[in-house]
Amino acid sequence: MAAKHPLSLVFAVPDHPWLKASDKAAVRISMTVAERGDHGGVLAVVLSEAGLNTDTPEVLLSTQEVKISARLSSSANLQLLSVLAGNDLMAWQGCKLVGSGFLVSSAQRQTLSRGNGDALLRMPIYIAGSDLTRRPQGRYAVDLTGLSESQAREQFPALYQHVHDFVRPERLSNRDQGFQEYWWLYGRRRPEMRDAFTALSRVIVTSEVAKHQLFSFLEWPQNLIDGSVIGIAIDRAECLAVLSSRSHVRWALAVAGRLEDRPRYQHDTAFMQYPLPLALDPKLTANNALYAQQERLRELGERLDALKQRLAEHPFLTMTGLYNMLERIRELEHGCDVPPLFMRPAPCQCAAS
Repeated sequence: MAAKHPLSLVFAVPDHPWLKASDKAAVRISMTVAERGDHGGVLAVVLSEAGLNTDTPEVLLSTQEVKISARLSSSANLQLLSVLAGNDLMAWQGCKLVGSGFLVSSAQRQTLSRGNGDALLRMPIYIAGSDLTRRPQGRYAVDLTGLSESQAREQFPALYQHVHDFVRPERLSNRDQGFQEYWWLYGRRRPEMRDAFTALSRVIVTSEVAKHQLFSFLEWPQNLIDGSVIGIAIDRAECLAVLSSRSHVRWALAVAGRLEDRPRYQHDTAFMQYPLPLALDPKLTANNALYAQQERLRELGERLDALKQRLAEHPFLTMTGLYNMLERIRELEHGCDVPPLFMRPAPCQCAAS
C-alpha cells in the first residue's frame, strides 16, 4: 500500500466470525479486496452475531465508505508514529530465566537462606502474567545477577549449589553459547530495566498478553517480573489511572497486536508512543489549572491499587473475573450483545450507546 504504484483496499471486514464448518473451528477471520491504484473503500464492521453453529447464522454488519488503512480500519496511519522522548527507556519486558531450575518454592527459599540472611534478597517473588490476572502462584527465583561465578559460589554457596544442580545441566545442552558460558545467570537479565527501577519502591506492571489489559502497582525490588510481564518505571498513582483508562486501552489495541484472540501489550508502541496527558506533569503546583485534574487522577489510581489489595483478602476473586463481570454489566446496560472491548474495532452502534 505504500509502494510507488500502490494497491488500495476497496473492501474489508477486519473481524468476522468463522461460520459453521465440519470442525467448528473457534477462530475469527478478516476479509479484504484489493485494487491497483489509490482508492477509497467500504469498511464493514460486525455489530452483532448469533447462531454461528447453526445453518442460519445471523451476522449484522455496519458499512461505511472510507479510506481503509493497512490495519483494516478508517483510523489515521499509525505506522508513522515514533517513540516519544518522554516515554523512552521507561517500559521493559521482564526477565527470561532460560532454566526452570531457578524457580523455588517458599519452603526451598527458607532452606536455601538458612545461615545467610542476605540470600533472601537473592530470591525475590517471581511474577508472571498469570499472577497479575488471576492469583499469585507463590514462586521465587534465585537471582545471581551481577555476580561472577566465583562471587556467587563464595557469597551464596547454597544458592550456587542449587543452580549448579538444577540449572547447569539444562544450560549445557542449550545451543546458545552465552547461555552455556553464563549458566548461573538468567538468559535475559534486563540490566537496563533494573537501573530504571532502582530509585522506585513500586512500579506499574501489566501482563503482556491477557483478555483484559489490567495495570497495577508492584513492589520493587522484592518482586521480579517475568518476560510475560511489562514493567513501567513509574510509581505515581495518577499515571496508573491514565494507563488503566479506556482511552489508553483503545490506543494499545490500535497500535499493538494480538496473540490468538487476546490483546498483546507491545510496550514499544503502546506505551512509548502514547502521548501522556499534561495533567501527569509531576511539576504541577496548586496554582496550575491542571492540578485539580492531577489530584483526581491520583485519587482514582490509589483507589484502583487499593482494590487489588482487597482482592488478595478473598481467594475466590481475580481481576480477570471482575473485568468479565464489568463487561457483562455493560452488555446489559447497552441492551445488546456487545463483544468484549478488545474485539470491538469501533464503539457499539446500538441505540443505548
